[in-house]
This record gives sequence, structure tokens and C-alpha cells, in this order.
Amino acid sequence: MKLTIADRLNILYGGLLPEKANMETMALSKDVKEKLTFTTEQMEEIGLETLENGTLKWKDSKDKEDYDIELKPKELVMLDKQVTELDGKNEITTHLLTICQKIKEAV
Repeated sequence: MKLTIADRLNILYGGLLPEKANMETMALSKDVKEKLTFTTEQMEEIGLETLENGTLKWKDSKDKEDYDIELKPKELVMLDKQVTELDGKNEITTHLLTICQKIKEAV
């Protein structure tokens, strides 16, 4: 799946990974988190930093780059379930809309 920096961050920190679930779902969530977490080298390359107010910032030139992240079908189904749950509660924000659409298209 092709994901931008913002897509990856929105999955990691935007409520698309469950905080509580059964063991299988939490194992899938852990695997997704490991795949999406930025390495030290990636953070340096894209200039990823946390500002004093907690906001994440990165180089504008890297903003539109896609990173090919291989997600298994079960991982996509788990993410889709989270998107469906957020959608049902009317909790999809403009920040999450693009990644939610990508997840729905990928399932």
C-alpha cells in the first residue's frame, strides 16, 4: 500500500489502531505499528521532529512521497474495521479522510 508520511502518522496516532481488542486484533495492530514506525534514518531523511506543542513536522519536499508499506489482508481488514467504527460515530476528521478512503479502497 502506498502511504505518505501523513498517512502513516494518521494511522499511528489518529485512532486507526485499536487501544483494546482481542489478542489477535492487538497482535495485528502491533504488526502494523511496527511496519509504519519511522526508523532513525527515515526520521533524519524526512526531517521529522516534534515541536514544543507536540505537533509533528517534516520537510515539505518529502510531503507527497509515497512509501510502499506491505500490509497483509488481515491487517487491512483490522484497519477497515476501525475506519467503519470511527465513521459510525461520526469521528472521521479531515486529517483522517484521505487515509480512511485509501484503506476502504484497499480492502
